[in-house]
Amino acid sequence: MEDTEKKTESSSESKSESSNGGSNKKVFSMVGGICALVAAGMAVVYAIYYIVYGIDAFKADVDHHVIIGIFDLLITVCFAAFALFGVLSGLKLLAGSKASGSSHDAFSNFFFIESIVMIVFVALIFTTALFQGWDTGSWIAYLIVNASFYVASIILMLISKSKSGIVAPILFFVGIACFMIATSYEIGSWWVSALFAVALYGVEAMAVLSAIFEDKCFSKK
Repeated sequence: MEDTEKKTESSSESKSESSNGGSNKKVFSMVGGICALVAAGMAVVYAIYYIVYGIDAFKADVDHHVIIGIFDLLITVCFAAFALFGVLSGLKLLAGSKASGSSHDAFSNFFFIESIVMIVFVALIFTTALFQGWDTGSWIAYLIVNASFYVASIILMLISKSKSGIVAPILFFVGIACFMIATSYEIGSWWVSALFAVALYGVEAMAVLSAIFEDKCFSKK
């Protein structure tokens, strides 16, 4: 009789874990965490690149070389910050993939914080381009378009947290789309750039899939 009761309790607990998005169901959160860690790794490579580039700029015999070097080192700090929060978010998502709670906040915070970091990055890149005498018109367009989409992502992430029902996930998805469009401008021919972009696309895709299938956002009233 006791064995039967234990089996019944075990079965009910298993069903409860399954309905609440148990650890065996949160594959999207796990993959999102891995992608966030890969993106953080590529940000570290970028940081190393810019710190070397910045040191070289101090030694260069060109106009404004000291200012350019300073801005390159500031860009290094941006990528270091991106990497740090990417690691924290990745680890949180991996840990969350084994828990029954929602991964929504971890994904949302990732896009919110990284958008802020990337806005600073875009501003620094734009300023550096001006000092180096690059085509001003194209870089102004780059600044406006990129910054606009990052700002939109930040605002939508904030608003989505205060909404309920179907409106919240829709705003969340649009915010992700804005982040994706903005980061797509950073894709280049360098393998680090390509892998960085693919990793971010992975986080974005997993955030959407996690919200739909793990959190069942469209099933909530």
